[in-house]
Amino acid sequence: MSWTWTPTGSSSWASPNSCSATSSSARGNDTMLRQLRRLAQKIAGDYAGATAKELEDMHWHNPFSKYFTWFAHDDGEDQYNNSDGTQGAIWECTPLCFSSEKVLEVSEALLGLPLPPMSVLSVLFHADDHIKPYLDSYRALRADACDPNSPSFDPLIREAVENYCDYLESCTKGIKQLSYIPLRNFRLIISLKVPQKSDVVFSEIRNTVHEILVGMKLDPRPMKPGHFLEWLRRLMNDDVPETSASGENLAAYYDDSQPINEQILVAETEINVEKDHMQIGNRYWRCLTPKKYPKEVDPLQTKEAICGGIWGLRSDNDQHRTPYIYTLNIIYDDLSNYIGRKTDFIMMQQAVGGSKVRSLNRRKEEHLWASDKIELGQSFARVMPIMWFYDKTPEGADGAVKRAKSIFKSNGYVMQEERRILSALFLSALPLNMRANKLNLFLLKRDRVADPDAVCNMLPIQAEFSGSPDAKTIFQGRSGQIVPFSIFTKSALNYNGLICATSGGGKSFGENKVSFNELTTGTILRLIDIGYSYKKLCKIRNGRFIDIAHEDINVNPFTTISLDNKLDEEGFSPQLLDLSATSSIMKQMAFSTVDNPIISGTENILLKDATDWAFLEANGNDASVDDVYAYLKEYPQHVKDHDICTDTLREQAVHLAYNLRQFTSSGRFGKMFTGKSNFNIKDERLVVFELETLQNIPDLFNTLTLVVLDAMTRDLYLSDRSNPRLVKFDEAWKVLYGRGQNPMFVDIIGGGFRRARKYEGGFWVILQSILDKLKIGAVGDVIWGNADYKFYLESPDFEKALSEKLIDYDEFTIELLKGLQRNGTKYSEMYMDTPYGSGVVRIAENPFNYFLFTSNGRENAEMEAMVKNGMTWTEAINEMVRKYRS
Repeated sequence: MSWTWTPTGSSSWASPNSCSATSSSARGNDTMLRQLRRLAQKIAGDYAGATAKELEDMHWHNPFSKYFTWFAHDDGEDQYNNSDGTQGAIWECTPLCFSSEKVLEVSEALLGLPLPPMSVLSVLFHADDHIKPYLDSYRALRADACDPNSPSFDPLIREAVENYCDYLESCTKGIKQLSYIPLRNFRLIISLKVPQKSDVVFSEIRNTVHEILVGMKLDPRPMKPGHFLEWLRRLMNDDVPETSASGENLAAYYDDSQPINEQILVAETEINVEKDHMQIGNRYWRCLTPKKYPKEVDPLQTKEAICGGIWGLRSDNDQHRTPYIYTLNIIYDDLSNYIGRKTDFIMMQQAVGGSKVRSLNRRKEEHLWASDKIELGQSFARVMPIMWFYDKTPEGADGAVKRAKSIFKSNGYVMQEERRILSALFLSALPLNMRANKLNLFLLKRDRVADPDAVCNMLPIQAEFSGSPDAKTIFQGRSGQIVPFSIFTKSALNYNGLICATSGGGKSFGENKVSFNELTTGTILRLIDIGYSYKKLCKIRNGRFIDIAHEDINVNPFTTISLDNKLDEEGFSPQLLDLSATSSIMKQMAFSTVDNPIISGTENILLKDATDWAFLEANGNDASVDDVYAYLKEYPQHVKDHDICTDTLREQAVHLAYNLRQFTSSGRFGKMFTGKSNFNIKDERLVVFELETLQNIPDLFNTLTLVVLDAMTRDLYLSDRSNPRLVKFDEAWKVLYGRGQNPMFVDIIGGGFRRARKYEGGFWVILQSILDKLKIGAVGDVIWGNADYKFYLESPDFEKALSEKLIDYDEFTIELLKGLQRNGTKYSEMYMDTPYGSGVVRIAENPFNYFLFTSNGRENAEMEAMVKNGMTWTEAINEMVRKYRS
């Protein structure tokens, strides 16, 4: 017999009669009898209308909502009071990427809590396909650019944003490039319920649990009724209203004058309970529970069974493909008598003998061991895992169950599909909703007794790296986690970064994606490149592209030396820092033909004194390398105590002046470094400085790279500070190889990292391999020591980097790094080590954004030709989509 809950109430959240239940055969027979009786009365002539019983039957219904235990929330005590005589608390937490030994040790404290019998701690893991908040955040950060009525409106940005958000929404049904793994948000909801008639002070227990969850690094946030109701409504109803005309969030509406359980289901939500599934609205639900557990459980095994495989392409088939919830109910009970009775029963079986004596011996030893542990004070618990899959088609739910059985089997479990007791298991899988008592546990027979280690290893608290709060950029995890990312977050000590990526690993594509998203959300961006990877981005965003071979550019560093000589708390002033950087540039000019010059103390002082004199005493911001040259050539004429100067000092000074000659106004490079600098970028939002054409002129290449690095660093405090600022040095290995001990590069790059942090900006360096740290020496130490963000793409070098002690990751993380790969044009992978967590993400794009971010020369040339022929960039990209991706 099937049971059907049919809608009878209004569609208001506060409707107490959201849906009702009847036995279809019994109710049908009663209706037929009433109709026959009414017909007979009418024929007999004594029909007097509906009877009271008939009217009562007409109004009778059995609302499913009455089975929910949530009744009221006490805001003062911050607790839920439930209709089954319990009180409880609910937290939404952030799942860990991976659980450490320390976390497991802390989690054991949960089992040692002095709770009365039949208290329940529920750990619910939800693969939620509701990603709209992330898409709303992504859109909101670009609202002005997407609004046709805004002066900042940009049709290309609107096209990119809407295409991308539509694509991500469609990915909740499966990402084509990622073997149809769906995009989702893994959520963790932990609840505790305790019988009200007990000696414990609930507020103390609640606070203790909260602190344990904090110690487990789960970031617990109390789940208030509005937030909780929104989650429940989206879980159980097909359509949930979002906002009212006044902007009120209807999905999270809570009426404290009505019982909580009557505010969840809408009248349209019909609930059918069949033998092997439940249908709630338009969703089909199927349930699995473990029939057999593995002999030993470890956290990684739990993660792979519940969240999915972690090893990239080879684990793509080991991923769940529909939304689901997995709940581990931990039931507190005095188990000493229970285990004792079990041991006695096994010994009785053993006395009979037979073929299972060996198995019985093992089970007897296990129970005797458990009895001893309980006597020593160790806390055993009952556990009841329940897993529910849901989908909009019966076939989808059926496929999810079959796949889950296979995934769990590969991790040592035998899963059984539940029938008959589905309503009880559905209710028991929801927070605070398991009605734990001896009779219910006996009737269900779905719990097992486990020791603390096993319980902690079974906790479903691991998912994937979930990114940052702001969705400036969005990536995807290997198991489908949506990963919002922003560099500028409060948890970062600095916004500096390092990227290591081999050629062909997807670095240019990924950097174009991140750079575009930073630009469209207000970040001021400065890029130094060797290879034209950002030329298209610069054209699309109307930035300034400076190709030194084709522009009349002057980068005299004296022009932009700050006049602010006020000392900060560290004893530095902007002017002092600028003078120090300019002195390093003069040193680079003087030793431009040597990769790693050994500069004596005297030479250092001479060049520093010459630089200070040129600015402070000679010509200020109108000074140039000519003034430094003059100071050295005429040494010691401009020295106050010139009587202490020796012939040796004069000889060294003249030698340095001779080295500077090619950079003076009379030298072949002079036009770039003498006169007034025209390198004014403070009002530009995007500047790309392309250096590739200078690689064949090493002495100019090295010097100009250093000058540009310094100029862009100074721009951090010269430009508008109301917007975040980034300086990125791509292909840096081409400059730094063999020059890692160059003191000028160490000074300038070190200064860039320090200034970036000081002025709320970010300084990023992009290398080819993690082994570059060996080749760039002291510069590498500066980069690694000052970068809060480190990103790694596919590379064969991680094993060697570990042996060389260039990285200090554990072996497990090294295996993840070694598994990074690029899968053609489908996606590339990147390991992100950030201030708010770490893990592997995938970069997969919709067709429009693919052509927007591609660095493929042929594709970009074809689009540029279209633009030259009159198309806009938006039209050109759409034409590429039509030609190659339709």
